[in-house]
Amino acid sequence: MTIGHATQDEKKQQPPLPRTPVSVESEVDQALWDRFAKWLPYFPRCSATSNAVLSRPRDRAVQYPYLTPCRQDFRAWLIFDIDKATPFGHWDDCGLPPPNMIVRSPESGTAHWYYAITPVYLKGRRHPIDYARAVYNAMVAKLGADPEYAGGPVSKNPFHGSWDTICLHDKQYDLSELQEYVELDGQQYGARVSSALLDDNTHSRHLWLFHATRFTAYRMVDEYYALGPRGYDAFFDRFFDIALRHNTFASRSDFGGKPNLRPSQVRAVARSIVDYCWGVAGDPVRRSRCFKNRGVMRFDGALPLSARQALAAKRTHTQKRASSETRIRAAVKAMLNAGEKLSFVAIAQAARLTRQTVAKYKAVIEHIRQVHDASTSKERQIRHPQKASLLAVPSVNFGEVKITTPFINAAYLVRSTGARPRPRIVDP
Repeated sequence: MTIGHATQDEKKQQPPLPRTPVSVESEVDQALWDRFAKWLPYFPRCSATSNAVLSRPRDRAVQYPYLTPCRQDFRAWLIFDIDKATPFGHWDDCGLPPPNMIVRSPESGTAHWYYAITPVYLKGRRHPIDYARAVYNAMVAKLGADPEYAGGPVSKNPFHGSWDTICLHDKQYDLSELQEYVELDGQQYGARVSSALLDDNTHSRHLWLFHATRFTAYRMVDEYYALGPRGYDAFFDRFFDIALRHNTFASRSDFGGKPNLRPSQVRAVARSIVDYCWGVAGDPVRRSRCFKNRGVMRFDGALPLSARQALAAKRTHTQKRASSETRIRAAVKAMLNAGEKLSFVAIAQAARLTRQTVAKYKAVIEHIRQVHDASTSKERQIRHPQKASLLAVPSVNFGEVKITTPFINAAYLVRSTGARPRPRIVDP
């Protein structure tokens, strides 16, 4: 086999799918192979060792024992590095569902476990990406897998002859399904807390703990409220455990060496959050007030998610534009009434918007100015009609053609009219 890097001509065209290996025998093997080949990068990293120094077309990369199984734009597998020999069925001992494939080294007994998941787009919104990372980290903790591995950059090729591969099933897991087996860290996934909010509350451990955990409770309450009265205790126990994991103030430098809160103090904070969430979940009036915009468009459930997102974004844009225009109109009218000079910067400061946003409403600003000038002129005519009528007469100095008066002397005046000019009396 010739070893060399892929040429530019090879990279310009999409390489073909690799051929089905001889080791593929059963229907499960075939289904997993088809999925594995489908989600391979076009030019994955690969090598005979785990350093992945080569880049080959996918039909040639599968001939190496190590390769990159996941693309840069999609994550279709959760891969765990089990760096110690474990018995078959170890997932049951950890309270997890079985993986799709176990790729085991015959010499050392270490293995890579492959879980097929609904592909996660890695260049889109941050929330699904963070969600997948949180589920992965929680499963790493349960399995006792290598936390530094993180699914790459290269993995054992499950269809290479160097490994003992066991294909268990071809089911594709959804992340929400895997989440049922693990406990997600609240700050890592459930709590979308801005760093600014937490930084502003480092003066109080109670406030910091409150803001760091309450968003997780907002997401959890519906699941437990559906269980009825017995769901309250289960909800509190689970949330209290999350709050305890955030009680690490003694090891944080931004709290100035303050000790951790006592368990009773953490329990008090958790109890206040749980009581509030439980009350909102059970009160339709309070719930509608807290989530007044959720479901306001009343979409048909059969409408695709992309179409619903597009329509919702259009509605949001329309409302934001109407709100900005209202604020700009009020600011312009106030400035004109005060006799201030109009400019984009001044209007932006008065309306509390950016200058770029105000510049998009130039036609609206000009219309308001014209209406104001017209109303001011009409008001002047009502208050001072004589002055207004004089001002309305155009000046001859600004005419297009100016006709000068000819010079008429006294002799011409006598001959033409017979009138004599009056003598001018000069006082001696």
